[in-house]
Amino acid sequence: MHSYPAWKVWLVAIILFVSALFALPNLYGDAPALQLSRNDRAAMAEADHGSVTTALVAKNILLEASYLAEDRLVLRFHTVEQQLSARDVLQESMGEDYLVALSQVPRTPGWVRAIGLKPMSLGLDLRGGVHFLYEVDVAGAVKQLLSGMERDYRTLLRHERIPFTGVRNNGVDTVAIELRSATDAERATAAIRRQDPTLSVANSATGEGAELAVKLGPDHIRQRQDFAIEQNITTLRNRVDELGVAEPIVARQGLNRILVQLPGVQDPNEALRVLGATATLEFHLVDDQNDAAEAERPLEVDRADVGSGEHGGDAREHVPSVCGREAVRRAGRDVAAHASRGQQRTIILALKLAETDLLGADGAPTPIVLLDDVFSELDADRSDRSLSLLLERGQVLVTMADLASLPAGRRGVTIWQVGEGRLSQAPRVA
Repeated sequence: MHSYPAWKVWLVAIILFVSALFALPNLYGDAPALQLSRNDRAAMAEADHGSVTTALVAKNILLEASYLAEDRLVLRFHTVEQQLSARDVLQESMGEDYLVALSQVPRTPGWVRAIGLKPMSLGLDLRGGVHFLYEVDVAGAVKQLLSGMERDYRTLLRHERIPFTGVRNNGVDTVAIELRSATDAERATAAIRRQDPTLSVANSATGEGAELAVKLGPDHIRQRQDFAIEQNITTLRNRVDELGVAEPIVARQGLNRILVQLPGVQDPNEALRVLGATATLEFHLVDDQNDAAEAERPLEVDRADVGSGEHGGDAREHVPSVCGREAVRRAGRDVAAHASRGQQRTIILALKLAETDLLGADGAPTPIVLLDDVFSELDADRSDRSLSLLLERGQVLVTMADLASLPAGRRGVTIWQVGEGRLSQAPRVA
């Protein structure tokens, strides 16, 4: 008969006991449950626990168990019918303060949970659940980058005092900058490269002017696409946490897709509602100085006040302005995207003059009007009418890089020129 030392017998017994203890949670099975979390992302407290259970008891819905798990409240039921009834009651009584998700949770006793034991997590193949495959608009992310570059270059050129006639992007990989003078091409190129030396800048002559083509390289495009994917993965993971799913999978698949697997989720519509608004993440400035209701009020601009010519258009513009950003629309269409440069300039001029009229109303002192490069890209008729309106407004100061854009009729106009570091007055037209 074989005999073993006592320490070996105790070692085997301890291993068997520990193994049985860790396997114990898997013997209890799962139960239908609800997981509640706050929409403001605050942790659930005992006060929330009490109000929820009180609402269920009032409707004669029995709970098998209820407990707080991390920042969520878990309600366990005997049957699926009780689970669905409880969901309807809570959605009606709690309003939109809470997110109520259908789930399956283990029936482990409290003492098992207290020592940190959990059952083995099962995937979709063994437990069932919800499978989503999201496609991220990586091309749209690149377009957003190009639009941001376009705005930055406009600001940069104005800051560097480099005259330009237009900045546009092709929506793929290039931003084109049209300069008035070819002599400014080197200055503009140097300013752009100071901002980002890794970009490719090509220069081509266009008559008296020049065109710069700022092109994104493959690395820039790939970095932007990767950033868009990672941004959406992070957001999706935050949304998945609200559902309280054990062992979810949120991973990139291919160039522009994200795989989401949620084992044990019973209600795919609820999961889709929570996850469906996470494909695009945007940031907006908050304007706490202006009244949003006043900004939405339509502001009518009479086009007859700013002339008519080849830049014809509708007679009324609706201009809401919030966060210092104007969205000018004509017949429901964005003027920045669809109007000519002449239309855009005359609309801005009309708004500026309307503002000065308002400030000078009721006997208030007439304000001084400060404008920059008003007459460029305007036809002759529109330029003459604009000049006539300016001459009626008292003191008006207009800066421009080229006097050729000033209308021929200069009566009442005083011209000052800057040259060689000196300010001199040009002859005045009587």
